[in-house]
Amino acid sequence: MSRVAIAYLTKDRPELTAMTAPVLIEGRKRYFDLFWFDGSKTEAGLKIFNDSKVLGMTNVIGGADAAIVFALTELLKKPAKYEYIGLCENDVLLHPDWFGPTMALFKRCLDEGLPLG
Repeated sequence: MSRVAIAYLTKDRPELTAMTAPVLIEGRKRYFDLFWFDGSKTEAGLKIFNDSKVLGMTNVIGGADAAIVFALTELLKKPAKYEYIGLCENDVLLHPDWFGPTMALFKRCLDEGLPLG
């Protein structure tokens, strides 16, 4: 079981999702559990979500803030107790090697007594 969960938030803009989702979809195979929360209303937005075959939920309504609260609430309900929960929206393009350096930074902060939250 992974100790990290990533909530990927999308709402239409399939051209951005097509650029940003692959890094997360690939990373979920080795590093983290990926949950996709989609609020798309367009056919193109819904198609890219439905074609992804990633664990996810559709019909997330209420805008970005509501989607973030919903995603965090849902992930905290999971029986797996994650040590880290990350949020990523479809307008964030991650480097293919983002996960290792990010986790190393978190470890360094904890080692130096800096609280994370």
